[in-house]
Amino acid sequence: SSQSIKTNNTQITGYVSAEPDVRQDGVRYFLKIKNQKSKIYFKSGLYPRYQYGDELRVNCELQAPEPFDDFRYDKYLAVRGVFLICNNPRIEKIGENGGNFVLKNLLKLKNAVADKVSALWHEPYAGFMAGLLYGYRGGLGNLNDLFNRTGITHIIAISGYNISIIASVLITIFIYLLIPRKKAFWLVVSGIILFVIFTGASPSVMRAGVMGILVLLARQIGRVSRINNAILLAACFMVLSNPFVLIWDAGFQLSFLATLGLVYLSPLFVIPTDPPM
Repeated sequence: SSQSIKTNNTQITGYVSAEPDVRQDGVRYFLKIKNQKSKIYFKSGLYPRYQYGDELRVNCELQAPEPFDDFRYDKYLAVRGVFLICNNPRIEKIGENGGNFVLKNLLKLKNAVADKVSALWHEPYAGFMAGLLYGYRGGLGNLNDLFNRTGITHIIAISGYNISIIASVLITIFIYLLIPRKKAFWLVVSGIILFVIFTGASPSVMRAGVMGILVLLARQIGRVSRINNAILLAACFMVLSNPFVLIWDAGFQLSFLATLGLVYLSPLFVIPTDPPM
């Protein structure tokens, strides 16, 4: 059983509660502590590698995260529900039965897709294709720097455009299969939710997913959808689910600011195509 959290060497039992963050220098894990609501964050080597749902016994030195340079590292982790980091972890895998069944299988599917992409292309092109498909940011190497310099990083960011494609494809399929409208609505909504989870549920994807569902809901009940209402409801939903995102999540802030800019500012810069009479 898990012991009470201390700031010295402690043994903790829990399961990997989020998709591991794989980087060149190691893998970052979030561990949900057994029988508690708390989570810890630790870094381990590339191998052995653990997956979502793996039950681990970890011996490490617990420490409260602190900001460094100009980065509020403590708030970055607080947004994700982590208030302690685990230094010098010694890890023992003891099971594989933790976590959510649906999320576990979605991540298995995602890993299978990643393996197929890696088999078809070499890096950085495999990373680029993975970014287009599900927003993966690893493996790009120097290509990522070139995207940043030229201002086209958004092409590998999952957003509202991807959600609209998913919804359109699902609607077309269900119409072809002659599925009744009410059933098709719930199937499309379920497809959007699964896609949001599949891509990692980043703030931009969650915002786009919530807004997409609200637009579909308006059409389903015969109401006119208003973009400003959808933006406001999406923001309220996300803040209620995690209040930390309002102040400490740059992804949340930038996603909504970009959307507001497209809605309210872009019309001001549109040049009329027809000459005045």
